[in-house]
Amino acid sequence: MKFYFAIICAFTLISSCHSARKSAGRSVSPVPAIDTLTFLPVAGNDSIEKLNNALAAFNKNKIDFSTFSAKIDVDAEDNKGKKPGVSATLRMIKDSAIWISISATFLNIEVYRVFINRDSIVVMNKTDKTVAYKSIGYLQEVTNIPLSFIDLQNLLIGNAIFVDGETVSLLSNDNLITLLFLSSGYTNYLTLGINDYSLVKSVIKENVAGGKRSAELEFSDFVMANNLKFSTKRRILARDENTLDIHLNFRQFEFNKQLSVAFSVPKNYKSK
Repeated sequence: MKFYFAIICAFTLISSCHSARKSAGRSVSPVPAIDTLTFLPVAGNDSIEKLNNALAAFNKNKIDFSTFSAKIDVDAEDNKGKKPGVSATLRMIKDSAIWISISATFLNIEVYRVFINRDSIVVMNKTDKTVAYKSIGYLQEVTNIPLSFIDLQNLLIGNAIFVDGETVSLLSNDNLITLLFLSSGYTNYLTLGINDYSLVKSVIKENVAGGKRSAELEFSDFVMANNLKFSTKRRILARDENTLDIHLNFRQFEFNKQLSVAFSVPKNYKSK
């Protein structure tokens, strides 16, 4: 169960959308490896103004919504090799509830159903007819990242996380801008397109001596939906003692439509 739940917690979304139109093709130069970049402290009025302008434009691109639903194809590989593909149906009510159904692609059979609110998580194993009740702290247990409900919501919708720390530096070239955020436990390198300040990549590294945890999030194939820029192809590369490489492909998605997140556990399911 942990593996597939980690896939959902480790985020994001993909492919084409029936209610969205493709944005004009925008080419983005390959994002350079973070370890090859040199960051300098922001100093002087020009540098501070440039940083503030970049932050303002970036924040303007943050996706706001009341409800969100999507159908997602998921491919994943870890240290033991490629995993069987799964598909997920996602429903979210902002700041309130996340409902997920996970199906085995090759059988088209639902195997897990998950309900998450701000305090707790319920995971139904539809194959074994069992149910597990967890606190919201289970998010951190399966992802090795201190995720809150709001963090997970932002990850799934395509917003950046761990950007509440100090913005200490900015680096730009002809095509990209990279912002360096420092928080209590993590360093976050956010790379933005220089023309529209869309989030292209986020590299999150543990800010602890000897820490090995990191996550690289890549965003591409943006579409416009409800006047929002939405990344329809994403890759998540999570590293700790092991490596998890996830590709997510959204077959369709909708914003701000009425939807149900009703969740009931059959009486014959056993707790585990």
